[in-house]
Amino acid sequence: MDIGKFVRQSISNYLNNPIMLLPFAIMGLLTAGFGIFSRYYLHYNLQSLGIDLEAAAFARFVPAPLLSILLNYAIIIVFSVLVISFISSFFHAFSIGLAEKIALKKKPVLADGFKAIKSGFYVFGFKILIWGFTVIGAILMALPAVFLYGIPGLLLACIGTVFLFILLQFVGFFGKQAIVLEKRNAWSGFQRSYHIIWKDLGNVLLLMVAYLFFLVGFVVFKRIFITIASYIIAGFGLIVFSQAADFIFTFLILSPLFVIIKTSFFLKKSNPRKARGA
Repeated sequence: MDIGKFVRQSISNYLNNPIMLLPFAIMGLLTAGFGIFSRYYLHYNLQSLGIDLEAAAFARFVPAPLLSILLNYAIIIVFSVLVISFISSFFHAFSIGLAEKIALKKKPVLADGFKAIKSGFYVFGFKILIWGFTVIGAILMALPAVFLYGIPGLLLACIGTVFLFILLQFVGFFGKQAIVLEKRNAWSGFQRSYHIIWKDLGNVLLLMVAYLFFLVGFVVFKRIFITIASYIIAGFGLIVFSQAADFIFTFLILSPLFVIIKTSFFLKKSNPRKARGA
């Protein structure tokens, strides 16, 4: 497979099917809303109490009001992540249903997404599976490491946990596609993703390189825009601008594009006859 040609075709499919933006636009607005609310809560409360967070970080004594604000902020963040992760699972399933039709060279309609949306529960289960393995791995690494080496051991365990999470994300790269397109559960989807990757590891690695290239490029461009905006906009306005930049780069461009790429690749490898006949 010519990965360069495949990615270019996927970009063309993305540009010719604006319907793919719909689920990610809703997800992006939801994420931005939670993000703006949480940042506003922290910004407003720190300002009202006259607390400098950077100065407090280096102080030996942390005032009780600051601890209360940070605790509430952490609760808001955890709640937001759980809610967004659950809701976005259904939008991911919806988008894969649309991307399947695009991969088969058909024009997707909303009904295609709604047929796939019921797989959202299993997609959420897949996310829990990845988190669960990561937490279990972190505990198994941290306990002996801290016991034997103290703080340096804890740092090594943290690095090991990051690598474990990246490995799980790699192995489960096509997990959501397997769940939605082949009606699998979370664990079966994870296994199916592993088999797809192992069957064509070279092309999958090239696909991952393309993904990282796009991701790094978008992160750099977003950082440049936010840096430029910081000279013009200050305070809460900059927070809103940052969320808007994330909405455009992540939810309107990168996410829908790579759902098309991953879904098309999965179909080519899991059902090449069907993909060729499209």
